[in-house]
Amino acid sequence: MTDILNVKVNGEWVGIPAIKGENGQDGQDGQDGQGVPTGGTQGQALIKKSSTDFDTEWETLTASDVGALPDDTVIPIVNDGTLTIQVNNTDLQTFSANSSSDKTANILVPTDTSDLTNNAGFLKPSNLTTFTPMVDYYVSGSEGYVRWSNGYTIQWGRYGDGTGNTSGRVTFFLPFITPYYALTGNLLQSLGGSAYDREFPNTPDNSGFFFTYYTGRTYSWTASGFTSNWEQPTPTENGTLGGDTFAMYASNNYDGTLYPIYKSFDGNSSTVWYDSATPVDVIFYNPEALNVQSIWCQNRTDANNYAFTAGTVYGSNDNSTWTELKVFTNSVTSQGGYWMIDLSDNTNYYKYYKMSFTSATNNGTGANFYIHANTENDVYKSYKE
Repeated sequence: MTDILNVKVNGEWVGIPAIKGENGQDGQDGQDGQGVPTGGTQGQALIKKSSTDFDTEWETLTASDVGALPDDTVIPIVNDGTLTIQVNNTDLQTFSANSSSDKTANILVPTDTSDLTNNAGFLKPSNLTTFTPMVDYYVSGSEGYVRWSNGYTIQWGRYGDGTGNTSGRVTFFLPFITPYYALTGNLLQSLGGSAYDREFPNTPDNSGFFFTYYTGRTYSWTASGFTSNWEQPTPTENGTLGGDTFAMYASNNYDGTLYPIYKSFDGNSSTVWYDSATPVDVIFYNPEALNVQSIWCQNRTDANNYAFTAGTVYGSNDNSTWTELKVFTNSVTSQGGYWMIDLSDNTNYYKYYKMSFTSATNNGTGANFYIHANTENDVYKSYKE
């Protein structure tokens, strides 16, 4: 379709066909603009050096260059959040969510039932640490034990089916380190019985106790105290003092072949070492230093009135220089009787221990020895710390 150009001539419109001209020549290119200067590194910004046009440079911005954030980007503050810590219903410290200063609260771990609001139900072995995870346990039917990381141990057992009379010796699953442990026992009422009977254990030592129960009753017991993961070895020979294994020595023997000193340490009460005369020294050695807490002694089981009655215990780490630990006496002289040398005040660790017996009821006296101790690397030694 041809375009028409309308033109007014002498008062009348006249249409003239439009004629399209040819394109003109392009003009010359202008000069390039200033553009972005070269250079700079990742993360930098282009800033003005002065008010002069195009006077710029690349720079790394700092917090002061940026300035405060706009108000609409400020993180909202929680004004109502508080935490209050109380001890026995008394405020110890209150923490506010919008506080501008740090606060601390020192909290004491209760060491007695009086520190608790209800004054009941708090287990208090005085040497328990703040955090004492359970590390060992054993449960089989109605007997077992639980031991914590600081050595605190609870053991229990039950004997009898409610028929017949019997008595015997209970051997603890784990021997206690010191004689200061809690032990209770009782006879449970039989089915249809008329009363509860109660009986305490007899002649207890660190390793166990004797008990008796009667027709129609069942005997049960519970013991709690501190144990160690060191157990007295069961030697089959005297060994060598200063060697790599548990060893022992006696300064004299009734018969070193038939009754060697190791028979007093092997846990078999029917065999024992005898001396030829008193005074006499008995030394035991452990390659790893021990903190001995008690030594239980059992008189000869094959004859009456053969017992050591006095002496001194020493400790050493070189079998040469000895430190006195305990002067003791003993009045238990019955056949097979148990008595204890209490070393619970001993806080040191020795490789050698010497029992110097200075008197006895008769020559030819002997005893079985049961050592209760822990080592420096014993994970359960913290009971004394």
